Amino acid sequence: MPSPIVYLNGRYMSIERASLPITDQGVLYGHGVFDTMRAYDGVVFRLGDHLDRLIANTDSFGIAIRGQREAIAGAIAGVLSRNRLREARIRVTVTAGSGGDGPVFPAKGSPNVFVTCAELPPGLEKVARSGYTAIFASVRRSSTSRAARVKATSYVEHLMARAEARESGADEALLLNEQGDVAEGATSNIFFVRRGTLYTPSLGCGILPGVTRKTVLELARSTERRVHEGKLLRWALLLAEEAFLTNAVIEVMPLVEVDGRPIGGGNPGPVTRELQKAYTRQVREETGRR
Repeated sequence: MPSPIVYLNGRYMSIERASLPITDQGVLYGHGVFDTMRAYDGVVFRLGDHLDRLIANTDSFGIAIRGQREAIAGAIAGVLSRNRLREARIRVTVTAGSGGDGPVFPAKGSPNVFVTCAELPPGLEKVARSGYTAIFASVRRSSTSRAARVKATSYVEHLMARAEARESGADEALLLNEQGDVAEGATSNIFFVRRGTLYTPSLGCGILPGVTRKTVLELARSTERRVHEGKLLRWALLLAEEAFLTNAVIEVMPLVEVDGRPIGGGNPGPVTRELQKAYTRQVREETGRR
């Protein structure tokens, strides 16, 4: 199998040749951001939204890449083409670069930008028919931290939460914030349905503003479904009629069990199925995928 081709600072190369200096602030202090997106038949869904979020996040972290937006878009197309992938997940990572004596904010060095792509996880469509299980992790999100709203490379809390999920045999870890409200999944946003209303934690709960989350909210509101964004308690999720998780790779993933307790009847619900279909239609409309 040929070595994957990646993009690093304006050049394409094999993944083995790609490297960062050990003085990079991203290596030393986790000072960096990333974004994950999905390509359908070679076209990235909601690329503009993903790039908007990436640039907003780098601005928040004091990393200047605004002038590189078009170059990054081109790099995404470039790695897909060079790796001959049409259906893929793509990750764009930006680190603060080297510069300064010790930790520096905002960044003083030139940022490092790299783009990678890979095949989608195997069996994703099959899992989307049956759904995920999850646990509530011991890790907490902060509803007041500016960093909580940034997709940062300092990802250790999410990794710890995911480790708890794996140890429990679950697919995802759910995080509460410091107030005990439901926040998000370790790698996803969360929605649930009660009495016909679609509920999801608001951005003020300390969650990442997911691009897929935004798309699902648009789709739900376009059908005049009642939507509530706000503070949501743990028990409300456990008593929900159905629930699902979202991110760019898993799209709309049914959530059928939390902490060993079934959600609703323990099967994907009708609203989840409706939104899965609506999301697929939207992808086809915007990407031209057949």
